[in-house]
Amino acid sequence: MFVTFITRLISGTGSAYPLAALRIWIALHSLVHALSTLPDMVNLYASQGYIRTEINEIFLWDITLWFTKLRYFINGPDELLYLSITWAGYLLTLLLLGLGKWTRLVSLASWFLHLLWLKSAYLVSYGSDYFTALGLFWCVVAPVSRVWSLDSRRKQPSSHSVAYYYQGLLQITLCCVYFFAGFSKTFGQDWWTGDAVWLVLHKAAFQSVNLDAFRHVDWAWQLLGWLTLLLELGYGLAIWQKQIGAVWLLGILGLHAGIALFMNLPFFGSLLIGLNVCAFPNHLVVYKRWINDMILALNFTHKTLPSTTVSH
Repeated sequence: MFVTFITRLISGTGSAYPLAALRIWIALHSLVHALSTLPDMVNLYASQGYIRTEINEIFLWDITLWFTKLRYFINGPDELLYLSITWAGYLLTLLLLGLGKWTRLVSLASWFLHLLWLKSAYLVSYGSDYFTALGLFWCVVAPVSRVWSLDSRRKQPSSHSVAYYYQGLLQITLCCVYFFAGFSKTFGQDWWTGDAVWLVLHKAAFQSVNLDAFRHVDWAWQLLGWLTLLLELGYGLAIWQKQIGAVWLLGILGLHAGIALFMNLPFFGSLLIGLNVCAFPNHLVVYKRWINDMILALNFTHKTLPSTTVSH
């Protein structure tokens, strides 16, 4: 698949649909995530919320402090009003981004507002927030509105190498993310012994399914640890292949589905599932062929089974 990417880039062919799917998915996911945090907006983002602004700024780099400086104007008696206005603006830009209206402008606005809120609650942010920032940034720089958007209604759907170029950059970005995530896990013994999997799944903040019945099955936790390392470290090599890549992508999707289910992180898991599918949509064709082969095999088995007659 990597050779195919280079060939299509040189020849000027490629599809704009994966990037359009990425735009819609990021906008929809971010919109639902933002609405889910709306009841806790004041406690999370107000200057006197769970974490005060002064404490939050201690952990920020100097280059990112200016995002929190922009929020100083909302301190005071009208803080809730300004929080509501900026939050409503964020939701509006995400809605317009999903529809593909004034795409470049609203993607830039939503990316900026997301960073503003992200840095304002740095200590309560996690992986989903950072991958959302990555997705919104991709909507700023990539041609994500050429199809499936209101901006493209007066234009003919086009297929250009520049769209495939940005899709390839997204693919390479994910390869780097998974490699370094797996590489960092190789240090120490926790992931090799399976202790890391056990501890993560039994943390009070993450546990959503009671797995105490499996506490004595040490080999299963060790196997899960090894499988996680294999999937992440081998992602950049295997994902480009046709058949093996489809298997690898299926494993990665299963990994994030497990994170969403067993660690009570549905937004993180679903976001990474969407990013992977949008980055490597060619593997969906392989899945479709597998399903068709299974259906044909089941039909063939059903027809070849000996029929039994009821005697009277």
